[in-house]
Amino acid sequence: MADKQKQFDHFQGRPQDKTSVWYYFLREKSCGVAKCNKCGKEIKASGGSTSGLHTHLRTSHQINLLKRNAFEATSSSSTAGAVTTSEIKLFESRNKITTYFLKNEDDDTLPHVLAKLTSTDGLPFRVFTTSTELRKSLTARGFEVPKSPETIRQIVMKYATKITISMTRELSELQQKGCRFSLTFDEWTSVKNKRYLNINLHSRNKCWNFGLIRVNGSLPADACIKLISNKLKEYNLKFDRDIVCITTDGASVMKKIGQLIGIRQQLCLAHGIQLAVVDVLYKRRVAETTIVDHLYVENSDDEIIDENDDEDFAGFCILQSSSNSNEVTNNLLPLINKVRNVVKIFKRSPIKNEILQVYVKAAFGKEFTLILDNKTRWNSLLFMLERFYKLKNLIQKSLIDINSPIVFTDSEFELLLQIVSTLLPVKLAVEALCRRDANLLTADVTLTFMLQNLGEGSLSNEMRLSLIHRIKERRTNLSYLVQYLHKGDRATNNLGSDIIFDRFNKTDLVNFIVDLIQRISSITNEDIALTVENNDFEVTITNEDEHLSLTLQERLEMAINDEIKIKSTPKKTNSNNNLAKMIRKEMSIFEAEGTRGTNLQFAYDCLLTIPPTSVESERVFSSSGIICTNIRSSLNDDTLNSLCFLRSYFNINK
Repeated sequence: MADKQKQFDHFQGRPQDKTSVWYYFLREKSCGVAKCNKCGKEIKASGGSTSGLHTHLRTSHQINLLKRNAFEATSSSSTAGAVTTSEIKLFESRNKITTYFLKNEDDDTLPHVLAKLTSTDGLPFRVFTTSTELRKSLTARGFEVPKSPETIRQIVMKYATKITISMTRELSELQQKGCRFSLTFDEWTSVKNKRYLNINLHSRNKCWNFGLIRVNGSLPADACIKLISNKLKEYNLKFDRDIVCITTDGASVMKKIGQLIGIRQQLCLAHGIQLAVVDVLYKRRVAETTIVDHLYVENSDDEIIDENDDEDFAGFCILQSSSNSNEVTNNLLPLINKVRNVVKIFKRSPIKNEILQVYVKAAFGKEFTLILDNKTRWNSLLFMLERFYKLKNLIQKSLIDINSPIVFTDSEFELLLQIVSTLLPVKLAVEALCRRDANLLTADVTLTFMLQNLGEGSLSNEMRLSLIHRIKERRTNLSYLVQYLHKGDRATNNLGSDIIFDRFNKTDLVNFIVDLIQRISSITNEDIALTVENNDFEVTITNEDEHLSLTLQERLEMAINDEIKIKSTPKKTNSNNNLAKMIRKEMSIFEAEGTRGTNLQFAYDCLLTIPPTSVESERVFSSSGIICTNIRSSLNDDTLNSLCFLRSYFNINK
């Protein structure tokens, strides 16, 4: 279309509004083109898009309407016409919605942006020098991006050092307020076959990741203690003064560390549940013979091998049948293998899967693919069986269409439903135990809820016995202590506590508090937090007939909320040379009036720092696996440590 055929006219919306881009352009409706009033250049503006118009004004005429403030309006009055006082106020009043949000003071700095992109988003350092679009985007934000990957790496490393200094100050302030901490740590091997140790510090309401420590050579218990002590010194922390308890998995070297350190140790409850599920669902029972296939376990001080790895490693063990094995449990493995074989049929053949998806789309309106489980992750078994049971009728039709000889009976489907119903409360319990706000108090509520909701039947009863056995191996007197300090004598009447919660006399409680106070000597007189924070729990609401976990999940959240709502007011007591006698007096007052003395409150706060699982280290290892991949396996130890440290920092403080 020729210029003389184009009919440009003022935009009808805001032609006289000097804050609008259409004040500087005429519009041609038929072909979606705008014409600049200053230079006459024609720019595409199809679909009402004005990004090209703003770019033209900014680059050709130095008019920036998107970021314009009152001072820019005054300075541009010579080109855009006189600007009145009311128009300046209009510019000032038009704030972006983000201006009302709390911002990190470093949000708009280049080191912060580079650190977040490289650690959280996993971008390599080199991409900032090779990606033209990425450099343009950062330049448009006003950043001067270095052209060397090494320079970018150094910027990120310096930012990590800055965060470390900030964390040290934060921990020092908490120490001065009388706060004490607990530790979780574990070992990880990267794709480059390098070993690292991760340490996490936990307070009552927050956790801090200390990054990855490279392990050279073997790692016996004494060497591991030395590495942890050196890392704590970097943050002005000491085992005997600041650490209440350590939480680890059940590896033999980890147990030995707990014995050598001389402080309390909590074994990971989530790992115990994992072993209990493996005991029931992944052991094949063969009468009169004991065979172990494809199993090699090396247990030494420098290898972190769990005490039960020889029983559940990848689920390949074949154990001798016990005399009391029942028919249900003996039929589990053949049925699970049968389901796996059917899932493999449809997952490995696109043609057969299309036949299944035709039925699925007709029934549900969208596709649902079958899920294959992973023997090293028992929850994947629940996902596989839950999806299989949901599509059971459609799968049977598809098996008939592909002339498969595999047939499922009604009793087999009933057994599948029984497995799903048994594993569902276990899954919800593990998710609750692994939350960052979980402590020994909420852990007892979760474990009791799980055991009470396993249901009835042979499989549920066997699962309950296995869970009780594994939980008793890991639950310590610390859990009862925090129960007593939370509810007093009401803890002894806890529903279901006799199932797994062993009791002990009050002398043990007194001895623990005396030992804790004598070991952690630097107690301040500042006020201690009075109540446990009532965290919000997010529950996804679905239809009851669509997902089985709705009712159980809501009930679990209610049980945890009801437990942590119980409050007790602390009461200061005068110092006394006889510490044990003073603690007994505080206990009497606590049981009668519900008020904790200074020593009881201090012990209560210390116990609430103990996490019931070591899952925080597993989170760090998952992040490390995302950063250190087969493509980026050449990262040196310091760089990997900084990136993992920053990733955890951003995830916790987002």
